[in-house]
Amino acid sequence: MTQQLMRTRLAPPVEGGALLARGRLIDLSREVARHKLSVLQAPAGSGKTSLMSQWYHTLQREGAATGWLGIDQSGFNPIDLLAYLGAAVANAVPQCRAEIDAIVESRRHQSADLISTTLVNRLADARTPVILFIDDLHFLSGAATAQLARFIEFAPGELSV
Repeated sequence: MTQQLMRTRLAPPVEGGALLARGRLIDLSREVARHKLSVLQAPAGSGKTSLMSQWYHTLQREGAATGWLGIDQSGFNPIDLLAYLGAAVANAVPQCRAEIDAIVESRRHQSADLISTTLVNRLADARTPVILFIDDLHFLSGAATAQLARFIEFAPGELSV
């Protein structure tokens, strides 16, 4: 049985109107790629998702390999989190898609460590700078957060989250 992923979690939400022009903040998008981990923190409703979406599209237009993962209140178990991270990486680095798709498809029969190791190795082999945006990270469970931390810790220097 195929374990499909929700494609809408793998792209920024479509904005329903004109966005606030935030030139200074948009310029900061280039700084994201210079760091392994960047955290955007602000009160609810302040436009974090909109700003990250603007950063994503700006960097993508400039030719950066970008991936997106939106997390909702259902959160993820560690295996599903890694599957979605893999899909986001595959969207950013298409030459990794075949092997990542295979591990994502068989994820119910794989350990989280094996999936994480495969993702890290594919990123290392690709040698492509990748910027992953993860929206609403606060919805992750403790186990999924720990798995994400492990993935980020061992990911190659070309990955920025």
